[in-house]
Amino acid sequence: MGLEEEVVEILLSYGKMVDRAIGRIIPKRVDERYLAKVVGEPLYGFEIISIQRGVADPFWDLLERGGKRWRPVLSMLVYEALGGNAEEIAEYAAIPEIIHNATLIVDDVEDGSLMRRGKPCIHKIYGEDIAINAGN
Repeated sequence: MGLEEEVVEILLSYGKMVDRAIGRIIPKRVDERYLAKVVGEPLYGFEIISIQRGVADPFWDLLERGGKRWRPVLSMLVYEALGGNAEEIAEYAAIPEIIHNATLIVDDVEDGSLMRRGKPCIHKIYGEDIAINAGN
C-alpha cells in the first residue's frame, strides 16, 4: 500500500469515528428517551414519527451521502498531535460537521438548488418546510 492509500485509509477511519459521534448527538432513530434528554420531559407526549420523518430522516439522508468530514478530522488530528486521544473530543469535533450539513440543507432551499452530493436536494425530496426545519 502506497502513502496516498494509507492517508486515505486513515482519514476514512477518522470519518467513521466522526459519524459515530454524530449518531450519539443526533441518532438515526429518535425515541422518547433521547427526546426527553434533549428537550425535557413532555407535558403530554412526543410525536416520535413526526420528529423522525421531519428532522432525523432528512438530516441523515444528506449526511449519509458522503462528505469529507475534514473539519472534525482536522480537529481530531491536531488534538492527537498535542498528545490527546481523538475519541475524547469526537463529539465536540463533530459539531461543526453537523452545523455545516444543516446549513447546506437551508442554503439549497435559498438557492433553489436541485442536486446535492449526487442526489436531489433535501427540499426536493421532503419539501421546503421539512428541509428548513431539519436544517435549523
